[in-house]
Amino acid sequence: MVTRAIITLMLIGFGILFALGKGAFLIAGYNTMSAEERAKYDEKKLMKNMSLMMFSCAACTGVGLIGSIIKQPWLVNLGFILMVPCVLYFIIRVNTKSRR
Repeated sequence: MVTRAIITLMLIGFGILFALGKGAFLIAGYNTMSAEERAKYDEKKLMKNMSLMMFSCAACTGVGLIGSIIKQPWLVNLGFILMVPCVLYFIIRVNTKSRR
């Protein structure tokens, strides 16, 4: 339960960091791109999409956290099940909507 709370808070923190337009260095694929490849991406859109992803993942882990607190295993499972399509959706969105 404590681990879920820490992960949820970390995801919220990363979401805030990305929402402020900072933290591009934390995105591994973007961080390792050459300057020419980075020019293909709109960094402001990228940060916005990453922020939305972090907040969505925080909501999913929050569902699991609530399930742990109130001892409802189906809520824990629901949080995990919601995480998978959420991450897949945002991987596609970040790679398509963040381009110039």
